[in-house]
Amino acid sequence: MTTQTYSWKVTPTYKKSILERNVWVKGDQEIIQDVWWRWGEFFVSTETDQPPVIEAGDDLMSGDYVLEDWSTDDATSEDLTYECDEETEQQVQEFLDEGNSIYDLAEEGWEVSYSEMFIESDVTVEKA
Repeated sequence: MTTQTYSWKVTPTYKKSILERNVWVKGDQEIIQDVWWRWGEFFVSTETDQPPVIEAGDDLMSGDYVLEDWSTDDATSEDLTYECDEETEQQVQEFLDEGNSIYDLAEEGWEVSYSEMFIESDVTVEKA
């Protein structure tokens, strides 16, 4: 017997309010990458016909629903927070200053250990 699921579209009320956080690790070194997006939408599913309760600041990747898909558009800023020794921070900064993307760090042995997505404004939830 299959369980019926219900699909919902989640969007921010205000622009520039979606925060994507990726935590990059290499050994015991960490870099926290925060990217702010102007627009985006998220599609979640529930097992009941009741809309999911999602509030400003909730991590959309860890709610009482399944995050099926999402899209973001027009990154407005990116901030890096280094939780590593000074030598590693300097090496990474030089790597990025050479025109490499933070995503190129994967070729240098870094990997994303986890990601989070937040809407930092009021949220609209509607049937998809």
